[in-house]
Amino acid sequence: MKSKELSDEAVMSNVRSLLKSYNKFFKVEVTTTLGCPVDCVYCPQEQLKKESKTRKKRIEFADFVKAINNIDIKTNLGWTGYSEPCLSPILGKMVQHASSNGINQYISTTLSGNSESVEFVIKSKDFYSFQLHLPDSLGLMKGLKVDHNYAQRVKLCLEQKYKDGLAHTVDIICFGEDLHPLIKDTVLNVMNSWGRNNNLLDLRTKVYSRANGLDKDQLKISGLRTREFSNNINGTDFYCARRKMNSPVLLPDGSLSMCSFDYGFRMTYGNLFNQKLSEIRKDWVSAIATDFNSGKLSPCTECEFYFSS
Repeated sequence: MKSKELSDEAVMSNVRSLLKSYNKFFKVEVTTTLGCPVDCVYCPQEQLKKESKTRKKRIEFADFVKAINNIDIKTNLGWTGYSEPCLSPILGKMVQHASSNGINQYISTTLSGNSESVEFVIKSKDFYSFQLHLPDSLGLMKGLKVDHNYAQRVKLCLEQKYKDGLAHTVDIICFGEDLHPLIKDTVLNVMNSWGRNNNLLDLRTKVYSRANGLDKDQLKISGLRTREFSNNINGTDFYCARRKMNSPVLLPDGSLSMCSFDYGFRMTYGNLFNQKLSEIRKDWVSAIATDFNSGKLSPCTECEFYFSS
């Protein structure tokens, strides 16, 4: 059913449902590369590999320029998405191009991947928020080699951010019971010297299900657990409690995935390489608003944050 066929009351209900699901700021997360060798236990990379076999694997600079040119609404850019951003050898070039166009940017990185890109993010002043995703004590980031060199890289990064007056932009996240022993002392010393003992490190043993994309049995073996799924299928006026309905993920082929929790690409739309973002969003919202509000939109139906009012 098209929006123009709805009653005024139904249209307003759809609008309220979407507005309740929007973040304060519109943001586009960028997946620089499909497939992440860091291979975290709590990240459904196998699902992503299966669904991305025929998709373009890496974003090219010329296409990224097109995407930036097509962003015609106030938007923040997030270097995160479905993989480690530093896997791209042109990450620095893309970040600088976005900055030159006045776009605010944030990043979440493990400080692994292309060495030049890792060096760039350590020294860069382009990010208003800089999240370090660091390894735990049980090796749940299976593809990340944690040795003396890696520990020094983490230390160098933190020292550089402090030197550049950017300590306030940094936060650290670790999924597991504790930090890896090779980096724990460095992080604890920084927490103490920066006076941020209460708000620098976020240790998590509870993870999001990624729209039911994770193997819960494997998570239990690893000492992790997902949040409880409590979707009320008989409810009305559904909304996203994580407010992710205005946070799509740009894929290397230009299409937008509706949410960074959906590693199965069950809802992709538009193409930012050849369409204006405002037009893409208008068409997409018109197409999905009724299903979203009524609790029928996939992959939301598999997500623990899809609630009825």
